[in-house]
Amino acid sequence: MRHPTRITEMRKQRPDRITGPDGFLSRTDEVVFHSLESLDRTISGFEKKWGIDRLPTLVDVSTASKFASAKAKLDLAIEKNDAEEVAKRAAILQRGWEVMDGAADRDGHQECSLDAWTWRDDDDRPHAFLRDPAAVMEYSKKYPGVAVYTMPEIVKIVAFFNGQTKNMGREAKEVFPGAKITRISGSKFDDDIPF
Repeated sequence: MRHPTRITEMRKQRPDRITGPDGFLSRTDEVVFHSLESLDRTISGFEKKWGIDRLPTLVDVSTASKFASAKAKLDLAIEKNDAEEVAKRAAILQRGWEVMDGAADRDGHQECSLDAWTWRDDDDRPHAFLRDPAAVMEYSKKYPGVAVYTMPEIVKIVAFFNGQTKNMGREAKEVFPGAKITRISGSKFDDDIPF
């Protein structure tokens, strides 16, 4: 499951004779696996539409809290390895995703956007800079082999660079509008400027 929840950590592999002989032919393991597999397909579809971790942020507080509660109850059922409770809670959570999707559509929220600025570095490696951080996984699947960055990551990289250079980059951009960084060399950025 791509959704970063405890479900991912606790989800079992499909029972089979080779990799899980203890769970093979176990009713509990089969029910848990298939319940979560069905939920995973639902989540994948909504993550493709809305982006990773974005849909719960688009709905009202009441709906989001009900969703969080349902997720916590499913996590607990998985931890207890209670097949009937997992099946029940997975179905509830699946309906929760559908309710959130309907609410986001009704409220006029925009679906996840794969819009990106793309660039190749000096070694011809492709990079993409996404406008929508929720689209990283979908963009990466659609364009494998591309280094994908979000704008919050870019800001952190720039902050790190400025920290290493005593804000030289930021100050150059402020004092000389239109200035371009064309090359960065050296491993130490705290040397005295030789003039």
